[in-house]
Amino acid sequence: MRRILLTVWLLAFGLTCAANTDTEKDRLEREATNLLADQEEIATNIPDLVCQVESQRTVYHTTHGLETDVSTSSDMLRVKNGGLYINSPGADEYLYGDLRSIEWMRFQTGFKTLIFYDRGYTVGIEIHVDMVSTRVRRLRCVQT
Repeated sequence: MRRILLTVWLLAFGLTCAANTDTEKDRLEREATNLLADQEEIATNIPDLVCQVESQRTVYHTTHGLETDVSTSSDMLRVKNGGLYINSPGADEYLYGDLRSIEWMRFQTGFKTLIFYDRGYTVGIEIHVDMVSTRVRRLRCVQT
């Protein structure tokens, strides 16, 4: 499967056409494999955390314009072994997905991005963007 994705990636960017020799094609394939591996790397550099949502603001994308809503939430987010878990009142905790490091102190999985403001990972925000809305939630976290 990985080789198929790699071939599609190479074809999409025209790298196979740019390679004149088998050796050059092998080199380009190795470079593409390394790029894919970097993108698929689970964020192992984020510590295990428990985060309480302190506040949230939602912007709804409607045909009539942008409507906003400010509210509170009792949701808890948990980071364990690079995975993001969601715990909402009245529901079982579930694994949302594996976090990937996309920049320093920024992690992403699915529709969610986590941004932390300090090296202690005590304050941050969670941004969830989909076709219906954009939600920004302020987080207060402790390492576990």
